[in-house]
Amino acid sequence: MRALIFALAIAPGWALAQQIDTPLQDERLNLAACLMAIDPLPATYRSHLARSCVAVPLKICELRGTPDPCLQGTNEMIRAFYANNRPKLPKVLDAAPLKAKAYARGLVRADAMVAATYDQPAEAYPNLADALVQLFYRARQAGVEVSK
Repeated sequence: MRALIFALAIAPGWALAQQIDTPLQDERLNLAACLMAIDPLPATYRSHLARSCVAVPLKICELRGTPDPCLQGTNEMIRAFYANNRPKLPKVLDAAPLKAKAYARGLVRADAMVAATYDQPAEAYPNLADALVQLFYRARQAGVEVSK
């Protein structure tokens, strides 16, 4: 019975760990790269995978045992990617009034999340990740391509 519990509970995680070719402490947690990889997919897949893109850095940082320094680096990468790509987006979207208004509000909200000051990296990450997801969404709306 214990062998069965081990096989069902522990073995899959161990097998996955054996497939990772980069040590966990050296893994770069680049949320933007993950979102760029899934961006061309249909909305159904993109929506589910975007949640995983956001969740993975949190989980990896927890597994490393040092979430704040780990997330600090990820947060800096998010801010840099956002700062590089945000100017590419038009201020106004040429669309139906309701869609154009939602676009502008989304950008203002994302800009505010990136500009905000947070006490801890773990507090900042969900907001910065949301802002980055918004950036990708607004870029798709505007027909603008984001880049590294």
